[in-house]
Amino acid sequence: CYPVEEAPSNQLIHIGDCSSSSPCGECYGDCDSDSQCEGTLRCAKRSDLEDVPGCAGMGWRSKDYCYDPTKCVPSGGKCSSSTADLC
Repeated sequence: CYPVEEAPSNQLIHIGDCSSSSPCGECYGDCDSDSQCEGTLRCAKRSDLEDVPGCAGMGWRSKDYCYDPTKCVPSGGKCSSSTADLC
């Protein structure tokens, strides 16, 4: 584990509830909709510990994190089955 200030920049970090007035950055959560993520980031809705594109780590179970859809890099021509709907 890392203190938040020492975590790798793409590590999933749970900071509490994101909001439209205080949106979360990339790989931060817990978001409930895309409007709770900064700029063009999207909210990856998870039901367990699914991967979040462009982010590392597992994060908190069933918590949702903001991600950059432009960082969805296909593996073997398509996204992994656990993140295919996000790309």
